[in-house]
Amino acid sequence: MVSAVRTFYKNHIEKKLFNKILLLYSLIIVVSLTALAVLIYRNAAEQATRKELEAAKQVLERATHEVERRYEAGQQMVFQLYKDERLLRDVLFFLNNDFSDYLRYRLDRFADNAAFVDKNMDSYFQSLTFDREIQTIWLYSSVKGFLYAYRGLEEQGFVYPGPENPKVADPVRRIRQTKSFAPPPSFEPGTDGDRNRMFTMANDINDPITLQNHGTLLVDWKWTGMDRIVQNDRSDFKGELLLLTADGTVLYDSSRRFTGQRYPYMGALRDQSDPVALDEPAYVQLKTLNQGGVLLASIVPVVKVSEGLQGMKRTVIAGTVLCVSAAVLLSYLLMINFSRRTQTVIRAMRKLQDGDLSVRVTVQKEDELFHIATSFNKMCETLQEHIQRVYLSEIKQRQAELLALQAQIQPHFLYNTLEAIRLKAVMDCNRDVGDMIYSLGALFQNLIKHETMVTVQDEVRLCRLYLNLLRARYPNRFDYEIAVDEAVGRCTILKLTLQPIVENCIRHAFDGPAPDGRERRIIICGWAEGSDIRIAVTDNGSGIAPERLAQLRRDLEHPPPPSGTSIGLTNVNERLKHSYGEAYGLRIDSRPGEGATVTVTIPGSVRGNEYVSRISG
Repeated sequence: MVSAVRTFYKNHIEKKLFNKILLLYSLIIVVSLTALAVLIYRNAAEQATRKELEAAKQVLERATHEVERRYEAGQQMVFQLYKDERLLRDVLFFLNNDFSDYLRYRLDRFADNAAFVDKNMDSYFQSLTFDREIQTIWLYSSVKGFLYAYRGLEEQGFVYPGPENPKVADPVRRIRQTKSFAPPPSFEPGTDGDRNRMFTMANDINDPITLQNHGTLLVDWKWTGMDRIVQNDRSDFKGELLLLTADGTVLYDSSRRFTGQRYPYMGALRDQSDPVALDEPAYVQLKTLNQGGVLLASIVPVVKVSEGLQGMKRTVIAGTVLCVSAAVLLSYLLMINFSRRTQTVIRAMRKLQDGDLSVRVTVQKEDELFHIATSFNKMCETLQEHIQRVYLSEIKQRQAELLALQAQIQPHFLYNTLEAIRLKAVMDCNRDVGDMIYSLGALFQNLIKHETMVTVQDEVRLCRLYLNLLRARYPNRFDYEIAVDEAVGRCTILKLTLQPIVENCIRHAFDGPAPDGRERRIIICGWAEGSDIRIAVTDNGSGIAPERLAQLRRDLEHPPPPSGTSIGLTNVNERLKHSYGEAYGLRIDSRPGEGATVTVTIPGSVRGNEYVSRISG
């Protein structure tokens, strides 16, 4: 398996540039979009959490208001009792006497006030039961020990007629000690279900003058209002609401799990961490009510918040997968397009490698591949043109040598014959003829050499022999001077570079009589100039007409097709440029009546010479 993976990587990834780019780009896309999706999901989760906590806060506020309202209502009940003296006297008498004595007390009062309906305990109870949240009103006598219950006109009476019973006294005493809300006591058998749906508030009834306690008013409040608050917000509030006493006893639990019990996570509720570790991680908001001495807590399990995000989570995952797939597919298509265009360039390069210089790459879009293809096409054109020019230069070089050789008929035989004639002339004391024959023989000997490159010194020597022959042929017609630096003489130059220039000078510059009776003169001088070498052939002939000079310069820039059997200046110039580069070659300067100068410029090093030798080889 590892070997297969390694082979696949080597064949399809390591050796494929576009596959590497696609893989890297795909990884970047996956990482980027995944990170973006995670950020979006986290942001949505935070917003959902904030929304849930805000809903829980609103529920907590409404529940606080509800509990405070109940507390105020309980306080108002006692205040209403103390506010009416006749009512308070009636209740105190009821708490301190037997029921038969209380009935006689009521009858006596009624008899004394026949025309007036006196306030009494019954009217007081009836006024309290207008609040539908009240389940039961209990009246406990601490003097007689009885317990009286009121649930309406049809359901009222003594539950425990007295005397004091611990089953009644102890729960009442515990509730009185809390001085706040408490779980409802179990005064009657079979009421546990009802007790789990209410909580109780106790208020002492004291004599306002002696402050002696005569009994306790207990009110059982239903949970209807609390349930209504939770249910009305259930669409936004997914948690639970708890009402607890200071010691952790649960008075109200919207989930009905811990009602009437001690809350097992009371210590964790006050934890400042978020979320809080209860039976499951949850977000908790607490509020302490000073008036009732109780705690209200909203508990939102983390899993409940997460459940609301499942739909968004699936949407984010699906969207991320879709975007990644689309981006990777688009990248793949783009890479395929680039790969095809690149393969076109590669195929063209292979054809060029096989020697097909006519290959060209067709491009349309202007991008990096366009520039590569354009450069490739330009390179092919330049290479084809350069090879053609070098080939033509080689042909012309061979042509120049052929022309020189064509002038020789059996050159070795001719050279030997000339040497024999020269010796005969010397023996006959005809030294001038001997010198001419010697120069002609030395000239032929140089021409039959096959090397392409010679030293400047050898090329100047060839010109000297040629000029000596012409002087012997045309005595007293011209003179010449040669001044070439010794260092320049050791440099190499193309064979038959200076001799055609000298020949052209003799043929054209000295045609006709000398102007102003001046002596005709040719000067050959050579010097180093920077890293280049310059050799100038100057004559003092009649000069070149401006029109003819312009034509000659154009011919040097754009050589015409070769004609005739002579080695002309354009041939020399073209061979120099092909050998050394466009920066080198011939330059012609002339002024009418003042002669002309042809300057040869070649590099001072032998790099160009080596290049020509390699091409010739």
